[in-house]
Amino acid sequence: MPSPTLPPAPCPAPPFPTLRAAGILGGLTVMVVGFTAAVLLVLGSRQQLAAAVALAGGCLLAAVASLLPVHFASRGGDIGRVAMAALGGTVIRLGGSLGLAAGIGWLLALSSRTTAAWTLAWYLLLMAAEAAVLIRYFKTLPTTTATQSGDHAQPVPTAAHSL
Repeated sequence: MPSPTLPPAPCPAPPFPTLRAAGILGGLTVMVVGFTAAVLLVLGSRQQLAAAVALAGGCLLAAVASLLPVHFASRGGDIGRVAMAALGGTVIRLGGSLGLAAGIGWLLALSSRTTAAWTLAWYLLLMAAEAAVLIRYFKTLPTTTATQSGDHAQPVPTAAHSL
Protein backbone atom coordinates (compact mmCIF):
# COMPACT_ATOMS: atom_id res chain seq x y z
CA MET A 1 0.00 0.00 0.00
CA PRO A 2 1.58 3.34 -1.03
CA SER A 3 2.03 5.98 1.63
CA PRO A 4 0.08 9.21 1.23
CA THR A 5 2.16 12.13 0.06
CA LEU A 6 1.96 15.52 1.62
CA PRO A 7 1.67 18.65 -0.49
CA PRO A 8 4.84 20.69 -0.67
CA ALA A 9 5.31 23.33 1.99
CA PRO A 10 5.13 26.92 0.77
CA CYS A 11 8.48 28.57 0.19
CA PRO A 12 9.10 31.37 2.66
CA ALA A 13 9.93 34.75 1.16
CA PRO A 14 12.92 36.80 2.34
CA PRO A 15 12.15 40.25 3.80
CA PHE A 16 11.50 42.95 1.20
CA PRO A 17 14.03 45.83 1.50
CA THR A 18 11.39 48.55 1.75
CA LEU A 19 13.67 51.41 2.79
CA ARG A 20 16.09 50.73 -0.03
CA ALA A 21 13.25 50.53 -2.56
CA ALA A 22 11.75 53.80 -1.27
CA GLY A 23 15.19 55.39 -1.49
CA ILE A 24 15.52 54.33 -5.12
CA LEU A 25 12.09 55.76 -5.96
CA GLY A 26 12.80 58.97 -4.05
CA GLY A 27 16.25 59.43 -5.58
CA LEU A 28 14.92 58.94 -9.08
CA THR A 29 12.13 61.43 -8.42
CA VAL A 30 14.53 64.05 -7.06
CA MET A 31 16.82 63.69 -10.08
CA VAL A 32 14.00 63.98 -12.61
CA VAL A 33 12.31 66.83 -10.70
CA GLY A 34 15.63 68.71 -10.72
CA PHE A 35 16.01 68.30 -14.47
CA THR A 36 12.36 69.19 -15.07
CA ALA A 37 12.62 72.26 -12.83
CA ALA A 38 15.69 73.50 -14.71
CA VAL A 39 13.92 73.14 -18.06
CA LEU A 40 10.73 74.79 -16.83
CA LEU A 41 12.65 77.68 -15.24
CA VAL A 42 14.47 78.31 -18.50
CA LEU A 43 11.13 78.28 -20.32
CA GLY A 44 9.69 80.66 -17.69
CA SER A 45 6.71 78.52 -16.75
CA ARG A 46 6.37 78.86 -12.99
CA GLN A 47 2.83 77.45 -12.84
CA GLN A 48 3.96 74.32 -14.70
CA LEU A 49 6.88 74.06 -12.31
CA ALA A 50 4.58 74.18 -9.28
CA ALA A 51 2.32 71.57 -10.86
CA ALA A 52 5.23 69.28 -11.76
CA VAL A 53 6.81 69.39 -8.30
CA ALA A 54 3.54 69.00 -6.39
CA LEU A 55 2.30 66.12 -8.54
CA ALA A 56 5.71 64.42 -8.38
CA GLY A 57 5.43 64.46 -4.59
CA GLY A 58 1.90 63.07 -4.70
CA CYS A 59 2.81 60.25 -7.08
CA LEU A 60 5.94 59.45 -5.04
CA LEU A 61 3.85 59.20 -1.88
CA ALA A 62 1.45 56.80 -3.62
CA ALA A 63 4.35 54.73 -5.00
CA VAL A 64 5.97 54.34 -1.59
CA ALA A 65 2.60 53.44 -0.05
CA SER A 66 2.18 50.75 -2.71
CA LEU A 67 5.34 49.02 -1.45
CA LEU A 68 3.88 48.50 2.02
CA PRO A 69 1.74 45.44 1.16
CA VAL A 70 4.86 43.71 -0.20
CA HIS A 71 6.77 44.69 2.92
CA PHE A 72 4.18 43.16 5.24
CA ALA A 73 3.52 40.08 3.08
CA SER A 74 7.23 39.26 2.90
CA ARG A 75 7.47 39.12 6.68
CA GLY A 76 6.66 35.48 7.31
CA GLY A 77 4.59 35.01 4.18
CA ASP A 78 5.14 32.70 1.27
CA ILE A 79 5.91 33.68 -2.32
CA GLY A 80 2.27 33.57 -3.41
CA ARG A 81 1.25 36.07 -0.75
CA VAL A 82 4.08 38.40 -1.76
CA ALA A 83 3.01 38.26 -5.41
CA MET A 84 -0.60 39.03 -4.49
CA ALA A 85 0.58 41.90 -2.28
CA ALA A 86 2.51 43.35 -5.22
CA LEU A 87 -0.66 43.20 -7.29
CA GLY A 88 -2.58 44.89 -4.49
CA GLY A 89 0.11 47.55 -4.36
CA THR A 90 -0.65 48.54 -7.95
CA VAL A 91 -4.23 49.29 -6.94
CA ILE A 92 -2.98 51.43 -4.05
CA ARG A 93 -0.58 53.30 -6.37
CA LEU A 94 -3.29 53.95 -8.96
CA GLY A 95 -5.89 55.11 -6.46
CA GLY A 96 -3.41 57.14 -4.45
CA SER A 97 -1.95 58.85 -7.51
CA LEU A 98 -5.36 59.76 -8.92
CA GLY A 99 -6.75 60.87 -5.56
CA LEU A 100 -3.73 63.00 -4.69
CA ALA A 101 -3.64 64.45 -8.21
CA ALA A 102 -7.26 65.50 -7.94
CA GLY A 103 -6.61 67.14 -4.58
CA ILE A 104 -3.42 68.88 -5.73
CA GLY A 105 -5.08 70.06 -8.93
CA TRP A 106 -7.96 71.50 -6.93
CA LEU A 107 -5.71 73.16 -4.32
CA LEU A 108 -3.39 74.73 -6.89
CA ALA A 109 -6.29 75.58 -9.27
CA LEU A 110 -4.59 73.74 -12.13
CA SER A 111 -6.27 72.98 -15.41
CA SER A 112 -7.39 69.40 -15.83
CA ARG A 113 -5.09 68.99 -18.84
CA THR A 114 -2.04 70.10 -16.84
CA THR A 115 -2.97 67.87 -13.92
CA ALA A 116 -3.57 64.86 -16.16
CA ALA A 117 -0.35 65.33 -18.14
CA TRP A 118 1.94 65.67 -15.13
CA THR A 119 0.19 62.89 -13.22
CA LEU A 120 0.52 60.52 -16.17
CA ALA A 121 4.20 61.37 -16.59
CA TRP A 122 5.06 60.83 -12.92
CA TYR A 123 2.83 57.77 -12.60
CA LEU A 124 4.49 56.02 -15.55
CA LEU A 125 8.02 56.93 -14.43
CA LEU A 126 7.48 55.67 -10.90
CA MET A 127 5.59 52.58 -12.08
CA ALA A 128 8.56 51.61 -14.26
CA ALA A 129 11.00 52.19 -11.40
CA GLU A 130 8.84 50.22 -8.96
CA ALA A 131 8.51 47.38 -11.46
CA ALA A 132 12.30 47.25 -11.78
CA VAL A 133 12.68 47.11 -7.99
CA LEU A 134 10.08 44.36 -7.65
CA ILE A 135 11.59 42.35 -10.51
CA ARG A 136 14.97 42.41 -8.77
CA TYR A 137 13.31 41.28 -5.55
CA PHE A 138 11.34 38.47 -7.19
CA LYS A 139 14.52 37.21 -8.86
CA THR A 140 16.00 36.65 -5.40
CA LEU A 141 13.09 34.50 -4.22
CA PRO A 142 13.69 30.76 -3.89
CA THR A 143 12.20 28.55 -6.56
CA THR A 144 10.90 25.01 -6.19
CA THR A 145 12.14 22.01 -8.12
CA ALA A 146 11.20 18.35 -7.94
CA THR A 147 13.48 16.11 -5.89
CA GLN A 148 15.11 12.89 -7.04
CA SER A 149 12.04 10.84 -6.20
CA GLY A 150 9.76 13.38 -7.91
CA ASP A 151 7.07 13.43 -5.25
CA HIS A 152 7.95 16.58 -3.24
CA ALA A 153 9.13 20.06 -4.11
CA GLN A 154 12.04 21.50 -2.18
CA PRO A 155 13.20 25.13 -2.08
CA VAL A 156 16.43 25.85 -3.90
CA PRO A 157 18.66 28.39 -2.13
CA THR A 158 19.50 31.57 -4.02
CA ALA A 159 22.64 33.65 -3.97
CA ALA A 160 21.43 36.95 -2.50
CA HIS A 161 18.33 38.38 -0.90
CA SER A 162 18.89 42.08 -1.48
CA LEU A 163 18.39 44.64 -4.18
